[in-house]
Amino acid sequence: MKKLVTLLLSDGKPGHYHLAEGICAALSRKRELELTRVNVRRPRWLPARALSALTNAGGPFASRIPRLLGLPEKPLPACDLIVSAGGDTLAANIALSRTYGCANIFYGSLRRYRPEDFSLVLTSYTANASRPRHAMVLKPSAFDPATLPDPAGATPLIGLLIGGDSGTVRYSERDWGNLIGLVSQPVDQSCPRWIVSNSRRTPIIVSDQLAAVAAASNGAVTLIDVRKPDAPSLPQVFAQCNALAVTVDSSSMVSEAIWARRPVAVLRPKIATLPALEQSYRDYLAANGWLTQLDLAAATPQRLIERLANVKPMTANPLETLAAELHQRLPALFI
Repeated sequence: MKKLVTLLLSDGKPGHYHLAEGICAALSRKRELELTRVNVRRPRWLPARALSALTNAGGPFASRIPRLLGLPEKPLPACDLIVSAGGDTLAANIALSRTYGCANIFYGSLRRYRPEDFSLVLTSYTANASRPRHAMVLKPSAFDPATLPDPAGATPLIGLLIGGDSGTVRYSERDWGNLIGLVSQPVDQSCPRWIVSNSRRTPIIVSDQLAAVAAASNGAVTLIDVRKPDAPSLPQVFAQCNALAVTVDSSSMVSEAIWARRPVAVLRPKIATLPALEQSYRDYLAANGWLTQLDLAAATPQRLIERLANVKPMTANPLETLAAELHQRLPALFI
């Protein structure tokens, strides 16, 4: 079988192109890919609404879309498939699929675009799953959890993934104090060791406080500081942990933690109201038993361990599950 020639469109945002990479990783379980990455940029002067209207209208004006989005003037390689995630890649995804007459996959919400312009749309929102050409999946990731070591019998170690203010989630000084206090307690039989990873949204003062806690912990707390260029990746963090605690603000971190097939606890500040679609996704994850939730104000190491003990991690390999879904929905890609 010849390679599946695939264009991965990227808007430069890791939270988006990592999803597209996850789709490609799943596809590669069934068929070898010849992958080309292409950057897409929507100019600030071009409103998203105008771009969608231009794309939906088709005709001669629509042929200008690739150049408007900064795609190379040099012809791209003829391809079998377009893959992307992120709203700014929608128009380019459709335009290139029309140009090459090939299949296309998008992860996310279509906004003002039509399902008929895609071969498959992957979503994590139950409200969208019944729309034409849509399929509901766990947010994709490229890493294979089967490569992680079995945590059974290992020294108790909880990975703590920290985000920051986002949308309707706001952390007060008290919330941050509760979180820092959670990892600052002396290690004994009821208090685990920690490996803590901050993010770009974590306030500098909080990251500095966590660094001080780690330095004074005698090895009980390790900080993976993303401000350092050599910081390990999340899969490297997952490999060391028995379980994971994740702040509620990041849907991507919650999904990646579940993808790792570890017990997951979601920590919530006092002000934390998720949009309805995102809340439905979290409810779906909880209904499957893959996570538990705990308010930061009530979080202690003992309560966290008790809650995590009742979580049943995913047993199937989600990369294989996604590959099977793609194979079922788009069988022509695998002939």
